[in-house]
Amino acid sequence: MTNLSGKKRQQMLEFLEKIKEGLSDETSLSTVRDIEEELTTRKYGLVWEKHEERIDQEMQTKVPVFTEIKERRISMAGREDGYHYLLEGDNLHSLRLLGETCRKKVDCIYIDPPYNTGNKDFIYDDAIVDEKDGFRHSKWLSFMSERLEAAKELLADNGVIFISIDDNEVYALKLLCDEIMGEQNFVTNIIWQKKTGASDARGIATITEYILVYVKDIRRADQIFDKNYQAYDRKRYRFTDEYEEERGPFYYDSLDRGSVRYSDALNYAIEAPDGTPVYPNGRTEFARDGWTWKWSREKVKWARENGFLEIMPSSRKENGWAVRYKIYLNVDNEGNPVEKCAPYKNVIQTVLNANAAADIKRIFQGETVFKYSKPVELIKILLRYLKKKDALVLDFFAGSGTTGQAVLEQNRQDGGKRHFILCTNNENHICEEITYIRLKRVIEGYRMKDGGKVEGIPANLKYFRTDFEEK
Repeated sequence: MTNLSGKKRQQMLEFLEKIKEGLSDETSLSTVRDIEEELTTRKYGLVWEKHEERIDQEMQTKVPVFTEIKERRISMAGREDGYHYLLEGDNLHSLRLLGETCRKKVDCIYIDPPYNTGNKDFIYDDAIVDEKDGFRHSKWLSFMSERLEAAKELLADNGVIFISIDDNEVYALKLLCDEIMGEQNFVTNIIWQKKTGASDARGIATITEYILVYVKDIRRADQIFDKNYQAYDRKRYRFTDEYEEERGPFYYDSLDRGSVRYSDALNYAIEAPDGTPVYPNGRTEFARDGWTWKWSREKVKWARENGFLEIMPSSRKENGWAVRYKIYLNVDNEGNPVEKCAPYKNVIQTVLNANAAADIKRIFQGETVFKYSKPVELIKILLRYLKKKDALVLDFFAGSGTTGQAVLEQNRQDGGKRHFILCTNNENHICEEITYIRLKRVIEGYRMKDGGKVEGIPANLKYFRTDFEEK
């Protein structure tokens, strides 16, 4: 962030005006104008040293093209629902090419980019960026900004992007995404508890990572995100009455509430079956102790007449009566049909990072072929957040192919027809020998180390490699 004050900026601009008065050559004037533009266009946001990658220079004279490796095509008999795609090559090349065919067609993007920890996890322009590199953060921001700008062009109008990250760059990434995606299109920062502890912690154990969530257009959020229909405990609904066929089973809740939102209008007497006046908090008379009824007089009258309210003897209440209302499974407390659900929450605690190693080891017969993948179940959870069950899902930091496996498994689980596009380089033959083999085995089935067979998830796959042609 820049710490330049408005007053200081204005002083510098006034000084540049004086300099311009004494300049006559166009080169010097152009330089001064460039400085003026830098001072006037950036009011708030990230400031970093922009870097040019080798691939940017290559694309000035060459055109990237996709070439299918046909011997790696997987076509399953009876599968007429199209192909999934695995793209080998630099992901910036892939994104540029996808811009020609998939602009505004991608429904969901998930990426797990380098976290830029300084521990040789980030390679920029064929060189490892470590913690001693003075341009470590600006190189990472340059790297990410180009790819996110290209990815935004691929997102459909009701599209969403999920980005995994940790503490090293989460704050810079949030500001970068605010600039590229629009601050107003930020949905949430999902907190993922990836482990239960850390014995080597310095003071306080860090057991979480983050997943930033942005949509292309926040006005379409209700069209994008599904509800959690498992958000209620079915076992609570253990009572029935004469309305069961229409309303379903129910459970009881107390009608009185102790609340800071006190109102005299909600602090009134309800007549018990024996004529006793019943006030909130078990009182027998009016008092302003902070307790009120949840419903108005009119609603209580309606609820009693329609079987939504019961007044029962109670030895625990001073006035001898408990006022309880019924919460039905199939209707709300006004009798309207409802489907019990709630928005998904921005905390994931049900899947651990250790599961990722087991996921990939199972497919490769116990061998550790890749160390830094995400758990399949984590990506499946994100897919379940979305309403669209035939979404086109893109991962341009695909690594070992976790997102592809998650799409296939979630399709099998809920009958969806999602398709994936995975982009990864072939450093150390990862695309050919890990990503492709993993997807092939998930699709066709495989044997585990103990000899047990895992049935495949039939699907069609095409494998493309990025080549170059002269312009």
